[in-house]
Amino acid sequence: MSGKNKGTYIELGDELDASLRAFCTASNDANKSQVVRNAISAYIRSELDLNDGVRKRYEAIHDR
Repeated sequence: MSGKNKGTYIELGDELDASLRAFCTASNDANKSQVVRNAISAYIRSELDLNDGVRKRYEAIHDR
């Protein structure tokens, strides 16, 4: 994908934001952005492993 995007703002909602903050604090003040990046990467890999149709469409879009 192109390098046009500088980042994405995501509204987590109060409950998920509180969970993220608590997790990061419990994890020796882990970096919130890195935790979110790791979680999204793991989720994408998991979904692509489970669904060949989504994986094929993802690869076609991602490799443009």
